[in-house]
Amino acid sequence: MLKLSEAHNGKYMIVRIDPACQGAKKRLTTLGIFVGDEIEITKPAPGPVIFKKGGTSVGVGHGIAMHISVTPSDRGKAA
Repeated sequence: MLKLSEAHNGKYMIVRIDPACQGAKKRLTTLGIFVGDEIEITKPAPGPVIFKKGGTSVGVGHGIAMHISVTPSDRGKAA
């Protein structure tokens, strides 16, 4: 498990949104992004992290990305 701000390009599963960071939770909930969702990072940090969920690109600042924990998605790995 690593922070979204530390992840590289690829597919990940959101496993935790820090409940102490209400800004991160509110921003992601408003965008329809929840724990358990699969995302694909297209532009990692530094700076804003850009990822896709479904067909939509989403950008979050480094501060929010530090409060989102992800794990590599098995679905994104080649066999």
